[in-house]
Amino acid sequence: MKFGPLLCGIMLILGLAACDSGNSPKLTVDYPEMDSPAFQNYRAQCSECHVPPRTTTHTADEWPSVIARMQQHRVQRRMAPMKVSEMTAVRDYLVRNAAVGTH
Repeated sequence: MKFGPLLCGIMLILGLAACDSGNSPKLTVDYPEMDSPAFQNYRAQCSECHVPPRTTTHTADEWPSVIARMQQHRVQRRMAPMKVSEMTAVRDYLVRNAAVGTH
């Protein structure tokens, strides 16, 4: 199925608006350890632009590069980068709850 330029433009605008709205996206799925400080940090860091992905979206080996890419996106958008301690906590939470195997 091909998407027309108008639909792609609308999707892009909606995606960018989510970053600039100042409202954290609502979570509609269950995540591991939702009552933990580790999850709260993960949610706070990732929901500034998008709904945090499920922890099983990637394997433990894949998550560090995803986190590094998101850190680059934050800098490109002139957002404050995550502190090393925040990034480490996000990584530990994701690796602990990651998908098993390979994607």
